[in-house]
Formats: sequence, C-alpha cells, structure tokens
Amino acid sequence: MLPLLLLLPVLLLVPPVLPGAVEVTRPRGVSLSNHHFYEASKPFTCLDGSATIAFAWVNDDYCDCRDGSDEPGTAACPNGRFHCTNAGYRPQNIPSAHVNDGVCDCCDATDEYNSGAACENTCKSWAGEREALQRRAEVAREGFRIKQRLAQEAAAGRQEKQEARRGLEQRVGTLRAAKEAAEGPERAAKEEHRRRWEAEQRAAAAAAAEAAQADEAFAELDADGDGWVTAAELRGPP
Repeated sequence: MLPLLLLLPVLLLVPPVLPGAVEVTRPRGVSLSNHHFYEASKPFTCLDGSATIAFAWVNDDYCDCRDGSDEPGTAACPNGRFHCTNAGYRPQNIPSAHVNDGVCDCCDATDEYNSGAACENTCKSWAGEREALQRRAEVAREGFRIKQRLAQEAAAGRQEKQEARRGLEQRVGTLRAAKEAAEGPERAAKEEHRRRWEAEQRAAAAAAAEAAQADEAFAELDADGDGWVTAAELRGPP
C-alpha cells in the first residue's frame, strides 16, 4: 500500500471552481452524487456491500471491491467506472479500464492524468458544438411548428372556402326556386294567351273558308255577274 501522503494526489480530484460554486473534494473518478460514500475520515464500504476497507486503499491501484467501487480513478478493476466531470459540458462515466490508457476519453482530459498523453480540455469547444446543435434543433423545431401552423391555416382556409361554396350553392338554389315560383304564373299566362291566339287563328281561318265558300256559291248563282242574284237566276236555266 502506498503511504497516504503519496496517494492524496491520486485520491483527490479538485474540480474547477465556478463563481458562487462550493468546492467538493472527492477521490478521482467519483461523481459529485456519490462523493458522500467516500469520506476520508472513516473506512470505505464497497458500494455493493461486499467489503469494508481502509480509506487509504481507495484508488491504490489494487482492486479490493467486487464491484470495483474502490478504484474509480485507476484501471485496477475491470468493472470499475470513472466519472468525467467535464465542466462546461456534460458529465459522463467511462470504464475504469480506459483510465491512463493513452486515449483521451473525457473532454476535460481527467482520465489521462498519469499516462503522458497530450490531452487538451475540449469541453468548451464541445459545449459550443452542442449549443450549435441545440440551436439548429430549436430552429428545426420552430420550422416544424411553423409548418404545422401553416398546414392548419391552409386546412382552415380550405374548410372556409368549402363552407362558402356550399352557402353560395344553397343561395343559388334558393334564388332559382324563387325565380321558378315567380315565373310560373307568367308562363301559365303566356300559355293561355298562346292557346287563345291559336283558337282565334283557327276561328279566323274557318270564317275565311266559309266566306270563300259563300262567295263561290254566290258566284255560281249570279249567272250574269252583276253582283245580284235574281229570282230567275235562283230558278236556274229553263
């Protein structure tokens, strides 16, 4: 076991202190939500309850707990989890086996504290990219909302036009019925006038025919053509 003084740089991770924030010291690789399980003033109990060990054995690069909870900041336990604070971006948990493996997994570079890897803190740039993605997502959501509103307005406009068309059709039907009702008596009067005129025409033609027959008969009787029919002419030739 390493002396406690030599372990302190490994045990303690001091996260960046933001204005107004309260600094919470905790072993490297422990999340803020789990820091109360790791109190340097008393023995550490494995999170799965499998064992209780001296706090100096936490992050001593030797796996004492079956769940790997005593080695959150080293690669000693194959099933351990290392917590990346990633201040300015979103926290994440990675397998403890990835700690000091030469690969930068955490954007704040805290997983490669002793590997010699040239990791840079990229959390701000990742946060900028995340904000840009969020802005684009919000623009897309707003565009979708506008599209939905326009579709609803178009549907409402179509419905209004259809209702207006039905109203006009009903109005036209009403006016047509009123017109037909008003023109009915006029048509009947015209039909009656036509029948009378035709009857008068027939009567006039009959009268003319009778007059022609009478003239023809008179002409036959008026033998001398003087326009008078005498008794002798009525008796006919002797």
